[in-house]
Amino acid sequence: MLISLIVPTRERAIYLKESLKTATAIRDAEIEIVVSDNFSGDETRQVVQDCDDHRIRYVNTGIRVSMRQNFEFALTHAKGDYVAYIG
Repeated sequence: MLISLIVPTRERAIYLKESLKTATAIRDAEIEIVVSDNFSGDETRQVVQDCDDHRIRYVNTGIRVSMRQNFEFALTHAKGDYVAYIG
């Protein structure tokens, strides 16, 4: 059973770094961590790349959208049987 942890974010790279530390501390191969970047101008993408964990998947909305739209966009990229949003 796959669990999707979704982390919607925008312009919060410093907090994302800490959230990913927490999520990757979970020692379970049956989770995926989906970071949905709402077209941030900060180093959000770099924070994800620096994590170097195969369970993390980075997606970007491509344009600024509302918070609700970012949550929904992220959900379309989740593959889990169960989903939890963190952030």
